Amino acid sequence: VDHPTLIATLSNLDIPAQWLKLLTSYITDREFRVRIGNALSTNKLMRAGVLQGSRIGPYLFLVHTSGLPTPRDRNSILQTYVDDIMVGADGNGAARRLQLNLDNIREWASNNNISVNPRKSQAIALRKRANPPALTWGADRILYSNNIVYLQQWEWTSTRPSQEDLSFTDFAVKRQR
Repeated sequence: VDHPTLIATLSNLDIPAQWLKLLTSYITDREFRVRIGNALSTNKLMRAGVLQGSRIGPYLFLVHTSGLPTPRDRNSILQTYVDDIMVGADGNGAARRLQLNLDNIREWASNNNISVNPRKSQAIALRKRANPPALTWGADRILYSNNIVYLQQWEWTSTRPSQEDLSFTDFAVKRQR
Protein backbone atom coordinates (compact mmCIF):
# COMPACT_ATOMS: atom_id res chain seq x y z
CA VAL A 1 0.00 0.00 0.00
CA ASP A 2 1.60 3.20 -1.23
CA HIS A 3 1.05 5.83 1.49
CA PRO A 4 0.40 8.90 -0.74
CA THR A 5 -2.08 6.88 -2.83
CA LEU A 6 -3.85 5.58 0.30
CA ILE A 7 -4.07 9.10 1.73
CA ALA A 8 -5.48 10.37 -1.59
CA THR A 9 -8.07 7.57 -1.54
CA LEU A 10 -9.00 8.42 2.05
CA SER A 11 -9.29 12.12 1.21
CA ASN A 12 -11.79 11.31 -1.55
CA LEU A 13 -14.10 9.69 0.99
CA ASP A 14 -16.68 11.61 2.94
CA ILE A 15 -14.92 11.34 6.29
CA PRO A 16 -14.44 14.18 8.77
CA ALA A 17 -11.24 16.19 8.37
CA GLN A 18 -10.13 15.27 11.91
CA TRP A 19 -10.31 11.55 11.06
CA LEU A 20 -8.35 12.09 7.85
CA LYS A 21 -5.70 13.99 9.81
CA LEU A 22 -5.53 11.20 12.41
CA LEU A 23 -5.28 8.45 9.77
CA THR A 24 -2.65 10.40 7.82
CA SER A 25 -0.63 10.79 11.01
CA TYR A 26 -1.03 7.07 11.74
CA ILE A 27 0.14 6.04 8.25
CA THR A 28 3.04 8.42 7.62
CA ASP A 29 6.47 8.95 9.18
CA ARG A 30 6.71 5.47 10.67
CA GLU A 31 10.03 3.70 10.99
CA PHE A 32 11.01 0.07 11.20
CA ARG A 33 14.06 -2.06 12.00
CA VAL A 34 14.94 -5.61 11.07
CA ARG A 35 16.42 -8.10 13.51
CA ILE A 36 18.31 -11.17 12.31
CA GLY A 37 19.62 -13.15 15.23
CA ASN A 38 21.34 -10.62 17.49
CA ALA A 39 21.94 -8.10 14.70
CA LEU A 40 19.58 -5.12 14.47
CA SER A 41 19.42 -2.82 11.45
CA THR A 42 19.26 0.95 11.59
CA ASN A 43 15.86 2.62 11.44
CA LYS A 44 14.34 2.94 7.98
CA LEU A 45 11.36 5.03 6.92
CA MET A 46 8.30 2.95 6.03
CA ARG A 47 7.06 4.32 2.69
CA ALA A 48 4.43 1.71 1.95
CA GLY A 49 2.30 -0.90 3.67
CA VAL A 50 0.02 -0.92 6.64
CA LEU A 51 1.07 -2.02 10.10
CA GLN A 52 0.88 -5.78 10.42
CA GLY A 53 -1.20 -6.88 13.38
CA SER A 54 -2.97 -3.55 13.75
CA ARG A 55 -6.75 -3.52 13.97
CA ILE A 56 -7.15 -0.77 11.41
CA GLY A 57 -4.60 -2.11 8.89
CA PRO A 58 -6.98 -4.52 7.11
CA TYR A 59 -9.61 -1.78 6.82
CA LEU A 60 -7.10 0.63 5.32
CA PHE A 61 -6.16 -2.01 2.76
CA LEU A 62 -9.83 -2.57 1.90
CA VAL A 63 -10.31 1.18 1.43
CA HIS A 64 -7.18 1.27 -0.73
CA THR A 65 -8.53 -1.48 -3.01
CA SER A 66 -12.19 -0.40 -2.97
CA GLY A 67 -11.92 1.11 -6.46
CA LEU A 68 -11.03 -2.22 -8.07
CA PRO A 69 -12.93 -2.33 -11.37
CA THR A 70 -15.72 -4.87 -11.48
CA PRO A 71 -16.79 -6.70 -14.64
CA ARG A 72 -19.61 -4.98 -16.48
CA ASP A 73 -21.28 -8.06 -17.95
CA ARG A 74 -23.27 -10.68 -16.10
CA ASN A 75 -21.20 -13.57 -17.49
CA SER A 76 -18.10 -12.39 -15.64
CA ILE A 77 -17.29 -12.56 -11.96
CA LEU A 78 -14.84 -10.87 -9.62
CA GLN A 79 -14.24 -12.20 -6.11
CA THR A 80 -11.84 -10.60 -3.66
CA TYR A 81 -10.56 -11.45 -0.23
CA VAL A 82 -8.02 -8.98 1.11
CA ASP A 83 -5.18 -9.22 -1.44
CA ASP A 84 -6.46 -12.27 -3.34
CA ILE A 85 -8.51 -11.73 -6.49
CA MET A 86 -10.33 -14.30 -8.61
CA VAL A 87 -11.67 -13.28 -12.02
CA GLY A 88 -13.87 -15.55 -14.10
CA ALA A 89 -15.91 -15.51 -17.29
CA ASP A 90 -18.16 -17.96 -19.11
CA GLY A 91 -20.20 -18.21 -22.27
CA ASN A 92 -19.45 -16.96 -25.77
CA GLY A 93 -16.45 -14.64 -25.85
CA ALA A 94 -15.37 -15.65 -22.33
CA ALA A 95 -11.65 -15.53 -23.13
CA ARG A 96 -11.93 -12.04 -24.64
CA ARG A 97 -13.94 -10.75 -21.66
CA LEU A 98 -11.58 -12.38 -19.20
CA GLN A 99 -8.56 -10.71 -20.81
CA LEU A 100 -10.43 -7.37 -20.85
CA ASN A 101 -11.16 -7.72 -17.12
CA LEU A 102 -7.51 -8.55 -16.43
CA ASP A 103 -6.40 -5.52 -18.48
CA ASN A 104 -8.81 -3.26 -16.56
CA ILE A 105 -7.51 -4.55 -13.22
CA ARG A 106 -3.91 -4.11 -14.40
CA GLU A 107 -4.55 -0.49 -15.41
CA TRP A 108 -6.28 0.23 -12.09
CA ALA A 109 -3.43 -1.41 -10.13
CA SER A 110 -0.86 0.63 -12.04
CA ASN A 111 -2.77 3.87 -11.44
CA ASN A 112 -3.00 3.07 -7.72
CA ASN A 113 0.64 2.02 -7.25
CA ILE A 114 -0.28 -1.60 -6.54
CA SER A 115 2.16 -4.15 -7.86
CA VAL A 116 1.08 -7.61 -8.97
CA ASN A 117 3.55 -10.41 -9.51
CA PRO A 118 2.34 -12.30 -12.61
CA ARG A 119 4.59 -15.25 -11.66
CA LYS A 120 2.37 -15.77 -8.62
CA SER A 121 -0.75 -15.66 -10.77
CA GLN A 122 -2.45 -18.75 -12.16
CA ALA A 123 -5.16 -19.57 -14.65
CA ILE A 124 -7.34 -22.62 -15.00
CA ALA A 125 -9.56 -23.46 -17.95
CA LEU A 126 -12.63 -25.54 -17.28
CA ARG A 127 -13.83 -26.04 -20.80
CA LYS A 128 -14.50 -28.50 -23.60
CA ARG A 129 -11.69 -27.28 -25.85
CA ALA A 130 -8.23 -28.73 -25.17
CA ASN A 131 -6.17 -25.59 -25.79
CA PRO A 132 -7.16 -22.67 -23.57
CA PRO A 133 -6.54 -19.15 -24.87
CA ALA A 134 -3.42 -17.30 -23.77
CA LEU A 135 -3.98 -14.85 -20.93
CA THR A 136 -1.54 -12.07 -20.16
CA TRP A 137 -0.73 -9.55 -17.47
CA GLY A 138 0.91 -6.88 -19.55
CA ALA A 139 3.78 -8.56 -21.40
CA ASP A 140 3.77 -11.59 -19.08
CA ARG A 141 1.81 -14.74 -19.81
CA ILE A 142 -0.29 -16.14 -17.01
CA LEU A 143 0.50 -19.83 -16.71
CA TYR A 144 -2.26 -22.42 -16.69
CA SER A 145 -2.52 -24.97 -13.93
CA ASN A 146 -4.56 -28.17 -13.78
CA ASN A 147 -5.46 -27.54 -10.16
CA ILE A 148 -5.97 -24.32 -8.21
CA VAL A 149 -6.79 -23.90 -4.54
CA TYR A 150 -8.27 -20.50 -3.70
CA LEU A 151 -8.09 -19.23 -0.11
CA GLN A 152 -7.39 -22.79 1.04
CA GLN A 153 -11.14 -23.41 0.75
CA TRP A 154 -12.14 -23.90 -2.87
CA GLU A 155 -10.42 -26.15 -5.33
CA TRP A 156 -10.86 -26.31 -9.09
CA THR A 157 -9.48 -29.14 -11.17
CA SER A 158 -9.32 -28.99 -14.95
CA THR A 159 -10.33 -32.22 -16.67
CA ARG A 160 -11.36 -32.87 -20.21
CA PRO A 161 -15.06 -33.81 -20.20
CA SER A 162 -16.45 -36.84 -21.93
CA GLN A 163 -19.98 -35.45 -22.20
CA GLU A 164 -20.75 -32.77 -24.78
CA ASP A 165 -23.53 -31.12 -22.77
CA LEU A 166 -21.30 -30.00 -19.90
CA SER A 167 -20.71 -26.27 -19.62
CA PHE A 168 -17.38 -24.91 -18.48
CA THR A 169 -16.01 -21.60 -17.28
CA ASP A 170 -12.65 -19.92 -17.88
CA PHE A 171 -11.12 -18.79 -14.62
CA ALA A 172 -8.04 -16.71 -13.96
CA VAL A 173 -6.93 -16.45 -10.39
CA LYS A 174 -4.83 -13.39 -9.56
CA ARG A 175 -2.89 -13.27 -6.37
CA GLN A 176 -1.58 -9.87 -5.33
CA ARG A 177 1.47 -9.69 -3.15
